Amino acid sequence: MSKVVKLSIGLAVVAALIVAAIFTYIWVVNSQAKDELALPSPTGTAVETASPDELVGAWKASGNSVVGYRVNEVLGGLDATVTGRSTQVEGTAEFTSEKLTTAEVTVDMTSFHTDNSNRDSAFQGIWSTDKFPTATFTLTEPVDLGRAADIASGKPIAYKAKGTMNIHGTDVPVEVDLSAQFAKGHIDVVGSIPITFEDYGVSAPDLTFVVVEDTGTMEFSLVLTK
Repeated sequence: MSKVVKLSIGLAVVAALIVAAIFTYIWVVNSQAKDELALPSPTGTAVETASPDELVGAWKASGNSVVGYRVNEVLGGLDATVTGRSTQVEGTAEFTSEKLTTAEVTVDMTSFHTDNSNRDSAFQGIWSTDKFPTATFTLTEPVDLGRAADIASGKPIAYKAKGTMNIHGTDVPVEVDLSAQFAKGHIDVVGSIPITFEDYGVSAPDLTFVVVEDTGTMEFSLVLTK
């Protein structure tokens, strides 16, 4: 067998191994990506719903609240979805019987975790969490809650909320898609905020073999109690 043939076979084997490694990487990352945060399923007809008057007052995020991020990586033309999660969340909200008047949610950026410690370290470096350890959403306009009958039904209701997202020391106006479920004693809220890295003075990492898209999503699931 000539050296040229041997070299060609060797290169083909290397190429096959690289392709296999890429597919394995994509499969592993995608299989470990968390599902999008969602409202809990009703536990049955015995769920006690809340009346609009019970909403009135101040609420805060409980320890069951979660904030996460979701970004896509591209490797060899294939997409992999990466998710990080944190339960280090603080939040407050103020309601009248008709409106959400104020709200603020803060997450500890240093506490986000994925399936990979190297990726976590890269995340901390990209967002300079040593200098900017928190991210905060602040509501800037009241949200109309709709009809009293809908609120008291205990069924999920969709809302849009306008506010300011502060990450990396930078304020960016955002519009948030929310779904809320009002129940006696607590309120479940889930939502997502589109994030563009450049808006916050950050460049999406390009590691040659892995390119992170320049947009992502901040998502949250809040359990509010009085």
